[in-house]
Parts: sequence; C-alpha cells; structure tokens
Amino acid sequence: MDASSKRKRPRGKLSREMIEDAAFEVIEREGLSGFSMRKLAARLGCEAMSIYHHFPSQAHLYEALVDRQMSGLVI
Repeated sequence: MDASSKRKRPRGKLSREMIEDAAFEVIEREGLSGFSMRKLAARLGCEAMSIYHHFPSQAHLYEALVDRQMSGLVI
C-alpha cells in the first residue's frame, strides 16, 4: 500500500474535542507512558502535524486534558 492509498481524515474536520476524546482513549489503552502524538494521530486517521495545529505541544494537550477533567469536578 502506498502513501496515497492510506485513508486520511478530510482536511478541516479535526476539532480540539475530537483530539481530546481520542487522547483519552489512547491513554486509557496505552497508559500515559505509552502515549505519543503519533499514536494519537494514527487513532484519528490524520498526520501528527494536524494535531499541532490545535495544540502546539504535547504538554499543551496534557494541560487541556487535565482542565477538561477538572471542569467536571464538583467541590
């Protein structure tokens, strides 16, 4: 299979929420130590650089995931 036959997500269809949802799935399956932007991109069916359009670094993505989890807490 050549690169042109790989199935990719149509341009512009990736959202922060989709990335975060997929990141939680990858972390649940692989653990935080097994998480990578490449694995996340594979889960989303996109190039890793597409994720960096929404999150400039893996640390920024982690921060968004923590914020999302914390927003659901009732104190």
